[in-house]
Amino acid sequence: MTQPYHQQTGLAVSSLPSVKDARQVELDKESVLGMIYEDRPFLLTTGQAITGEFVSDLPTATGTTAIPVIELAIENGNSCTRAMALHFLTHQAVISEIPSVYEEEASNLIYSAGELGEVWQIENADGTHSAIFRIGEYADTQQDLPIGPTFARWSDLRFVNFNRACLVRTLHAAGYGPGTHSVCVCPGARNEEVSVEKGVDQRVQDAFMQGLQPFVIWRNKTERYDIRIVEITAAIPQTFGSHYAFDTDILGRSLHPNVPMWNWFDVGFYDGHDVTVRRIGKNIRVSGVKVTDGVSRIVREMGAYLRQPANFPMMDPPSYAQALDMMRTNEVKIGGMPLDDPADIERGRRLIKAYKDKEGGQLIRTMIANHPTMDSVFAFTGGGAIDLAEQIKEQTRHRPKNLTKILSPEVARIANVAGIYWLLNLSKRRRSVLRSSY
Repeated sequence: MTQPYHQQTGLAVSSLPSVKDARQVELDKESVLGMIYEDRPFLLTTGQAITGEFVSDLPTATGTTAIPVIELAIENGNSCTRAMALHFLTHQAVISEIPSVYEEEASNLIYSAGELGEVWQIENADGTHSAIFRIGEYADTQQDLPIGPTFARWSDLRFVNFNRACLVRTLHAAGYGPGTHSVCVCPGARNEEVSVEKGVDQRVQDAFMQGLQPFVIWRNKTERYDIRIVEITAAIPQTFGSHYAFDTDILGRSLHPNVPMWNWFDVGFYDGHDVTVRRIGKNIRVSGVKVTDGVSRIVREMGAYLRQPANFPMMDPPSYAQALDMMRTNEVKIGGMPLDDPADIERGRRLIKAYKDKEGGQLIRTMIANHPTMDSVFAFTGGGAIDLAEQIKEQTRHRPKNLTKILSPEVARIANVAGIYWLLNLSKRRRSVLRSSY
């Protein structure tokens, strides 16, 4: 059953009990991020659900036919990719976070034990299947995908297949089983790849158009997904997604109309971006620039710091993952094991804190250096805003509390894709469709 309808009425507070309260983490309950944080279904005052689908006219040999199209957003961070859809039945946000790791199964594999995890295969035009591959947490962490400009990453077939699996994993989590699905994809692009004057960098848009072609993919060798990509919208600057999801309600209305300017600091893994959102009347103007590397350099160099003669010289050089774990837990480990001497444990914590205060503090100072006056609200997003939350607080302690926002760990990593998705959803709202089955 298909029921087209327009969604133009006001907001609703869900009748379902919510364990979380968005206000406790300084989110507005009516904001897109507040709804996601509380895991509420997206409902209007009438009780109607906001859906993640719209009607599109598909050309046929005899004219056109109306088909339902699923909305998907995808954002490629250097360390992780996030994709978002709305659940088919519950109308809650479904966001997948997949580490940027891709591993093809070796053709000469002779034995495997334990949990296999999720596996994927691309179905070729002649019906044959590609090699089995795994992504994210099921792949070997040594098999990193390329980082850098969007157009360069999307020219790598491994990266294309990785994103195909990410999209289908999100569809599966959103209640869409195997079968044929028509989708519209709204991608995020690096802030420096988009401008008002030139639009999306042509190389980037071309890369999306070439990489996001219809495809058939098998999940776990038994579930066949035939994905018909019927539309790719213009890419959205990634960090603006955080602002939009934080500032906007589900009808696209600003919840902070009296704030004249925001400076959003996206503390990423490999990049640190400074994005200014300025309100002039009813007009919003957004500018952005990469100002420094992200937290990756800090992580890389922490191992050498901890292995200095006066610290823990017996430690072998930690892997990147091991160093990141120690930085996040504030706990030194040798050989992958925690220390057993309480004095060493405490010394390790002090060393890590001192290192983060120095290096992390310098990173944050660099990011905010271009804004010495208090003429805007500072807002921090991205995974680095979680890892360096204490250093951010220290470097902004001179500012009034209402002029600094740090997104909570539950939403800092997914805020970009949430805003990107909601911009897509609003753009298709007039053609929304509610299906009881597919």
